Amino acid sequence: MGFSDAVKMAREQRRLSKAELAKKCGIAPSYLSRLESGAYKSPSIKTMVTIARGLQMDPRDMLGLSGYVPEDLADAKKELAEDQIVRITQESIRKLQEVAREALTGPDNGPVALDNSGFDAASLMGKLVDRRDLVGLTVNQVARRSRVPLSLVNQLESGELEYEPPEFQQILLNGYGLSDQEVDLLRVEMSLHTVLRRQGTLSDARRLMIVDVAVAAIRRDASA
Repeated sequence: MGFSDAVKMAREQRRLSKAELAKKCGIAPSYLSRLESGAYKSPSIKTMVTIARGLQMDPRDMLGLSGYVPEDLADAKKELAEDQIVRITQESIRKLQEVAREALTGPDNGPVALDNSGFDAASLMGKLVDRRDLVGLTVNQVARRSRVPLSLVNQLESGELEYEPPEFQQILLNGYGLSDQEVDLLRVEMSLHTVLRRQGTLSDARRLMIVDVAVAAIRRDASA
């Protein structure tokens, strides 16, 4: 069962409407609707945890259903002991970290240098659409808030731009309402995608997994 199916099933079991669950989670109803329809294949861990809490579920159950931890955890019976769940989860995280380290290590065994100015349109487009839907904004509103042409916002969300526009920072901050820290993290994430794509040996699924692990580690360190 995928994440979208799990959310829909849990919501219906609790006899909640999409609007009611969205309100509990603090997200836009349109975002939840598109998520349940399967439009968003890889929601962030933060989003999964938020929805799990809105459904009064253990977030680890959502992680399991979404493929972030081994299938045996997702299929584990309810009587599985707490220490076993923790051990399986930690082992999964350890394996993901090993994959991330291997991918981000250069031929001389040194770390791959990240270009903080890297602009990766393909990874950016989904993030912007998710963010806009999450806060309930239209493309027109984003353009007006950031004082840029509507066509520029459309190009960013469709992945058509091959370069970073001069107005990029103000679009992220004013248009989409991102914080300075969120903008910095988004830039690092784009740089990671750029570096990993250049290697040419990773599948899209593995590249996305590595970036998710790296970003989660950065968030964890920042909040420590």
